Amino acid sequence: MIIKYNEYITRVIKVVILLIKLRNMIFKKLNISILNKILFSFFLVILNSYYLSAQKNNFSYFKLCVTNKKNEVLLVKYNGIWELAGKKYVDPRTISEFTGFMADELGIKFKDLRLRGLFTFYYNKGTYPILFNYYSAKYKSGELKIPPGCTDIAWFPIKRAIKIIPFETMKAILTKMYQKKRYVWGASIRIFKKPNSLVNTIKIEEDFYPLSK
Repeated sequence: MIIKYNEYITRVIKVVILLIKLRNMIFKKLNISILNKILFSFFLVILNSYYLSAQKNNFSYFKLCVTNKKNEVLLVKYNGIWELAGKKYVDPRTISEFTGFMADELGIKFKDLRLRGLFTFYYNKGTYPILFNYYSAKYKSGELKIPPGCTDIAWFPIKRAIKIIPFETMKAILTKMYQKKRYVWGASIRIFKKPNSLVNTIKIEEDFYPLSK
């Protein structure tokens, strides 16, 4: 569960108070020069900043589901696994610019871009989620090309795509997307990463629900 803002502020205050008490205790017990006091205080500030930044590691990840006139979906092969094209969104570009950039890497142009889902993914015992944005679009033009980091790209019938994708989250989301083609879906999923495996186990923490119909 995401920590509420007031709870977060309370945690910050507690950490700051604890660090101040620790500093005062050390200064009382040790005969520390003024320079060392300054250096030690600076160290505590850095340590506190690191702690706070470690709590705020949310980011967004885009998934692009492009279909053609044959009702086939475009997949890429990454680390030997077929999946939807995706990219971490830490970027100054707008959503339309960024999804257009993703399409350029696939060698295509698309039309009718639509948001189809917003999902919070929690990894292992993590507190802060990654926000997955799923978009659908229709193929317009272009020659397929293999994007950076991948080894293949191809069109698949939707049922076939759902079958060969190994990720349970992506299978479930694609199934929902094509059961109700006008819906925008939400859900919260915890993902448990297995050592030395690209396929993970999942736990649905909030089942699929429509954000809009």
